[in-house]
Amino acid sequence: MRFLISAIIVFTCCTCALALTLEECSSALRQCNFFLDGCEDKAQEFPVCGPMSQNGPGYGSSIKAKNGTKLGAMNSQGPNLYIKDNLEEVPITKLDPSLNNHQFKPYMDSGSPRIGFETFQGDSINSIQGKCIVIPFSSWQVLDDKGNVIRHVTTADPDNCVGFVPTC
Repeated sequence: MRFLISAIIVFTCCTCALALTLEECSSALRQCNFFLDGCEDKAQEFPVCGPMSQNGPGYGSSIKAKNGTKLGAMNSQGPNLYIKDNLEEVPITKLDPSLNNHQFKPYMDSGSPRIGFETFQGDSINSIQGKCIVIPFSSWQVLDDKGNVIRHVTTADPDNCVGFVPTC
């Protein structure tokens, strides 16, 4: 009986912490107006356990607009979010208090905006792996074909976001 109760407790705790599958995350992110290059129709797995770049954060693929707009610098003022299995979006600091509200953020690298990440503190990297992460954007530059800024967009629309799944 004691083993049965232990098994029930372990099963209950594990099901509470389940992350969305990659397919479920992809579906939840369809409302986002941006995607990581190469993965317009699905959430991209974003390696976070590899080596950092020499002079800053690790970088993911380029951020692309679904409408084809050429993008310049992008900003995110809201906290990084993760999508729970009930599709509620909550700050990543709820996963682990040592995570930074801006653990992931847009950077310019090689002339295109990319998602970068700050160094993870302690074992916080373990709490973020496999989660469906959403980065809301507050503003960005629109570029012409020559790379000149032709417009600056500022918004609070929650659909102006990009998402991915951190992995090792």
